[in-house]
Amino acid sequence: MSRTLERVDRKTLKEDELLNLVTRVTAWVQANTTRALAIGGGAILLVVVLVLWSRSNARQATEADTSLAQVVAAVAGQQWAPALELATSIQGRYPGSSAAILSTYLAGMCQLRLGRLSEAETSLRSYVESSGKAPFYSNAARSALAAALEGQGKFPEAGKLYEEASTGIEEPLGSRMKLDAARAYAAGGANDRARELLKSVADAPNAPLARQAKTELAVLDAMPSAPR
Repeated sequence: MSRTLERVDRKTLKEDELLNLVTRVTAWVQANTTRALAIGGGAILLVVVLVLWSRSNARQATEADTSLAQVVAAVAGQQWAPALELATSIQGRYPGSSAAILSTYLAGMCQLRLGRLSEAETSLRSYVESSGKAPFYSNAARSALAAALEGQGKFPEAGKLYEEASTGIEEPLGSRMKLDAARAYAAGGANDRARELLKSVADAPNAPLARQAKTELAVLDAMPSAPR
């Protein structure tokens, strides 16, 4: 019984405290109506803005991802020009988003396929530089950039990028990238480096492209080394 009364007394005290608090707040509001409205209105406005901003960001992210999926589908269907147009649109509408970063790579791939090598180089460089934020196509972008550079006769840098792209990827892609690097190095006169790469593929146990590497190595060995 005493404990029940104690709980009731505590409840009453809490209710009294709450009533006192409400009374004090009401009195303050009555005495400072304009200020209270400003504070209350400002808080409500801030909440509304935050909610709308969150919803807007979520909606934009969904729209950007949907558009990106359309680009991927167009690329898969080899519809290079429509895919490029949509990828460029994503970059303008959703700057800084993951979708915009990934669309930069896809735009570069389309430009490469369309033979617009200089534009492809610009797009792919941009993606490689920012791929830390969306690294899904990182290795593919390096090999595509290398192809764009090779097509423009920029062989040393192309070889280096092919070689970088060959690391950490499954076979036969790793060996393929090494063969591409060797071709670019040889075209740029760096025959010794080309030989090293071809030999690494030819001598690798169970290398899927070992026979091709041996053939290309034989052709290269028949050529004189570049003067030092």
